[in-house]
Amino acid sequence: MIPIFPETYFEIFLFLVLIVGVIAWSYYLWQQHLEKWEISEEKLCRCKNCSLTYIVARGKKESECSRCGEQNTLEEQVEF
Repeated sequence: MIPIFPETYFEIFLFLVLIVGVIAWSYYLWQQHLEKWEISEEKLCRCKNCSLTYIVARGKKESECSRCGEQNTLEEQVEF
């Protein structure tokens, strides 16, 4: 049988911790890259009739509420 010293166990443990850390960091970077959805290019609008909040495409001055059909202008834009 091959003798294994306590230092070898410690080195194996450090190696495994390093591998798990690199995998977790790579997964984190991958998730950051995939989740780049920007709502700033769109505009949120709130219906003056039913208070539904929805996204209005860029460049539109008016939009129709999908719930009640009310015509809304961008003056009803949601303020944060």
